[in-house]
Amino acid sequence: MRLRTLLIALGALLALGVIAAVAFVATFDANRYKPELVDLVREGTGRALSIDGELSLALLPRFGLSVGPARLSGPDGRGEFAQFDSARIGVAFWPLLSRRVVIDRVMLDGLKLEGVRRRDGTTNLDDLLRAGGAAKDARPASAEHPGGAAGPPDAAGAAAAAVTIAGLQLRNATIGWRDEAAGTEWRLLQADLETGRLASGKPGSARLSGRLIGKRPLVDVAIELSTGYTVDFATRATRLSGFDLKARGRASAAPALDARLRGNAEADP
Repeated sequence: MRLRTLLIALGALLALGVIAAVAFVATFDANRYKPELVDLVREGTGRALSIDGELSLALLPRFGLSVGPARLSGPDGRGEFAQFDSARIGVAFWPLLSRRVVIDRVMLDGLKLEGVRRRDGTTNLDDLLRAGGAAKDARPASAEHPGGAAGPPDAAGAAAAAVTIAGLQLRNATIGWRDEAAGTEWRLLQADLETGRLASGKPGSARLSGRLIGKRPLVDVAIELSTGYTVDFATRATRLSGFDLKARGRASAAPALDARLRGNAEADP
């Protein structure tokens, strides 16, 4: 009898919790945080964020935030750097109970991103890279050990190393790169990307497909890529393992290109 009563009480508490969660999601107005997000991006990067779509909170199938169309300007608020049709950021529920935020999955539909290298050698990414490294560069000299040895990891590096994302998914993305000095232009169209876990120093895997178009040299190929990876977020050191790239189409030196590249690679900037 006591066990039955306990089970009924637990069931009632669980039902109340579900009702409370549904009521919270139904009444929560995420759009009131739009101005704060816009101000945060402006203060951190100097760029203008425009959120044209609605912000909404979802409980099922994953707890997270959905965003309609949005755009990010170029440096100093000029031009357009990136935009997407919709995005969803999933958040793991149980860590929230212990006041920890763990990003479960990030999904972007219709991403368009334009990278440019100007004739003077600068790019429209430089300000973002400087913003990410500002905290690291501002570390006081007292953080160094006597004799020139490096001290504890800086705050920026520690923050980067703490980021964990269960996975990233891009659908129908367009990513462009234009070098004004060299006169070259590359564009990856209809790109679909799916990654495994993104965590500093932890191995993951990724798959990418799309159509790569280039000018000077002429390239028009369909690509399929799969690889394992390990990335140090603080230093950007990257290791690719089991790299497997297939390319079919045409190029200036190969009118009927059908190639495959396999291997491993490391880069440490």
